[in-house]
Amino acid sequence: MKHIITFYNKAKAFDNLAGFFEACSSVEIDEYRDYEKAFAALNEALKHAKKVTGEGSDYRVSTLETKVSMI
Repeated sequence: MKHIITFYNKAKAFDNLAGFFEACSSVEIDEYRDYEKAFAALNEALKHAKKVTGEGSDYRVSTLETKVSMI
């Protein structure tokens, strides 16, 4: 997991990194029912999604904020 995070950070692929953390949060909920880890992963996804500039970034941030508020 650390290698994936390092790879995306070095590539400045924050959108992909946000997607990775969003997927991690889904796995934590679906498979492990660990809502605390899912919440932490969604917060990380939100943090990296806010770094993204360009088309559709505002929509992704608002979607992640909604997911965070639901947990």
